Amino acid sequence: MLAVISVASVLTGATLSYATKWFPSRVATIESCAGTTLLLGFGLLGVALQSSLA
Repeated sequence: MLAVISVASVLTGATLSYATKWFPSRVATIESCAGTTLLLGFGLLGVALQSSLA
């Protein structure tokens, strides 16, 4: 379940970072949200991998 949430979070972050093309006036805000979402997704992926190996 963590892996699915992780993949969804990473895809959401990647989509947000791509969306900066369409909203140039809000680049800083969108990139901050995208970075936070990507870090959360990769953190969840690390937890999922760690729990699957144990």
